[in-house]
Amino acid sequence: MPIVAIFATDLNPQVRQSAMETLVEIGQIVERSDLAAHVLPIVRNMARDNNEEEHRVQAAQLINELAPSLEVPLLDEFVVPHVQLLTGDPMFRVRKAVASNLGNVCTSLGVDKTSEFIVSARG
Repeated sequence: MPIVAIFATDLNPQVRQSAMETLVEIGQIVERSDLAAHVLPIVRNMARDNNEEEHRVQAAQLINELAPSLEVPLLDEFVVPHVQLLTGDPMFRVRKAVASNLGNVCTSLGVDKTSEFIVSARG
């Protein structure tokens, strides 16, 4: 995982894209506890990277792609707060990436939580 984490923030966009695809594939095959312990910290670091806008954009994409692999507690504890963080990003491109990557998140959350989540993200 350390190698994938390094490649996820590589300067070369093709390397970053390959690392993102690998993270999604890993997220689909590992145990849920390993996902929370090893994959989500990489996404968390990308979402909270104040220096690189591109990392935050990619975090929004990863959150959406990993959402179907997450159980409800992880959706509540990890996905919702990070999506809310990214929706308040000062950069338009990051906010646009969040808006474009909500499908799996909303499907995974369900109707009630999505309604609550969207209302809380707006204000």
